[in-house]
Amino acid sequence: MAVGFVACDDQTEVCDQVFNADLRALFKYPRPTDGVIVDTTLPYVTVVAKGTDTLFKGATGLKNLSFSLNGTVDSTTYYIKGDSTVTGDTITFKYSRKPHFVSPGCGFATYYTLDTVIFTRYAIDSIRILNREVTTNDDTHLYLFY
Repeated sequence: MAVGFVACDDQTEVCDQVFNADLRALFKYPRPTDGVIVDTTLPYVTVVAKGTDTLFKGATGLKNLSFSLNGTVDSTTYYIKGDSTVTGDTITFKYSRKPHFVSPGCGFATYYTLDTVIFTRYAIDSIRILNREVTTNDDTHLYLFY
C-alpha cells in the first residue's frame, strides 16, 4: 500500500519591487563650431503635467527628465520650460499600453509603446526617438534637442 502526502505551497508573496515605466529624455545640443551633438544642461527648468500641479519649478542644472505616462489613457501632455527667459514648449506623448504580469505578489505593471511625439518649437528644436518600448526607468527613450 502506497501512501502519499500532497501539500499546497502558500503562494502569497509580498511585492518588494517598485515598477515604474517612465519615459526618460536627455537634453542635447549641436555644438555651433562643428555640429557634434553633445549633452546639455537646462539652466532653470519648469515642468507641468497637463491637468496636474507643477512637477518642477526652477530646478537648476538638469541634464535629463523622466516623464510618467498615464496608465489609463493613450496620451500624456507636459509643458516644459528650460529657461526663465524663453517661451516653454508643450510635448504630447501618444502611446499604446500593455499590462505586464510581474508576479502574484506584485500583480501587473503597465508597459508602453511610444507611437508619436507632438511638440511645439519655441525652444525645442527637435526630438529623436531612440527606444519606443517604455518598460523600465533604465533606458533612454528620447533626445530633446535645444
